[in-house]
Amino acid sequence: MEKNKKLFKIIGIVAGVIGFISSIIGIFVFVTGKRLPEIIPTDAGTKTTVFTFPPDPEVKTTAIISSTEEAVSAKYPAGINEGRPRVVDGANLLSDGQIGILDERARDIIKRYNMDIVIVTQRGLGGSTPMEFADDFFDYYGYGWREIATDDIATGSGILLLVEMNEYDLWISTAGAGISVFHDRVVEQIIQAITPELGRGEYYAAFMHFLSEVKRCLED
Repeated sequence: MEKNKKLFKIIGIVAGVIGFISSIIGIFVFVTGKRLPEIIPTDAGTKTTVFTFPPDPEVKTTAIISSTEEAVSAKYPAGINEGRPRVVDGANLLSDGQIGILDERARDIIKRYNMDIVIVTQRGLGGSTPMEFADDFFDYYGYGWREIATDDIATGSGILLLVEMNEYDLWISTAGAGISVFHDRVVEQIIQAITPELGRGEYYAAFMHFLSEVKRCLED
């Protein structure tokens, strides 16, 4: 019985700590009116990219990329933040090799045209709309190409493709110079171009097609 009492005390302490953390998160959600995006692979054994969401642009956040911890300052560098992956496969649609090829291809286009490119897959958006999730992901994870280093979160240029698998939502978010390059008609054309491959479950081909369409638009 004494062991049981100790066990119950330990459980009670743990429950209290969890309740305290939950209340803090609840206060944040209530005050800000938005949930923190969770970009966590559904099968942690096959992917190693994990993000923590920075609630304050001045606070440093940690990105775990390919099992290597790297502290990334929230200040936005000139060019792009090289430490961020350009393909974040939270829904586990791709192999590691495919992710590597897509990431390299995206970086080649970014370097040539000074426009950041991000592909994100996810299962569930934590209560956010696809637009909210995509916009917040691009901004708060420090994406975007910039001419000079800055602390201004709204200065980056780029395009982000979000594929959400629970509701089968597809969204393209643009920022900075990307807004004029990838205007509504162009975005609709890109979506129409890649939707058949996505519908057939050919995700790698769809994302390669997306990068080709982005490159074509930047060349025009």
